[in-house]
Amino acid sequence: MTSNRQRTQDLVSRGQRILLYFALPRRRRYYLARDEKGYSLIEVVISLALLGLIGVGILNIMSIASRATFVIDERQTADNLAETQMEYVKSQGYASSYTPAPIPAIYAGYTVTVDVSPLQDSNIQKITVTARHQDKVVIELEGYKVR
Repeated sequence: MTSNRQRTQDLVSRGQRILLYFALPRRRRYYLARDEKGYSLIEVVISLALLGLIGVGILNIMSIASRATFVIDERQTADNLAETQMEYVKSQGYASSYTPAPIPAIYAGYTVTVDVSPLQDSNIQKITVTARHQDKVVIELEGYKVR
């Protein structure tokens, strides 16, 4: 014949045992709680390893997102500078070469060059504006100017 304690343990799962613990009279709680041994060391180590892997993954994603944000910002700034320089050159009179407009101090590290090449028809020029950030070409913008 099995005891009440044995039947209780056989009928309920571990999660239900915790709820049952508080529903039992005090003298029966002792036996149920005494048989619970908690988590083993291997369970704790595995859970910590899983949490560590998840944490490393999240940090890696954050690093990639940060780099992507920097590249997008760099490209957008260079594009704005190149378009500004192109409009500046187009607003000037027709010439064989053009000096770029001054770049504001907040864009330190950016440089812009303007190259002009005449086409076969002497009334049309091909203008290439190259924007660089720390000596790395970020964008090249081409346009045409008519006399």
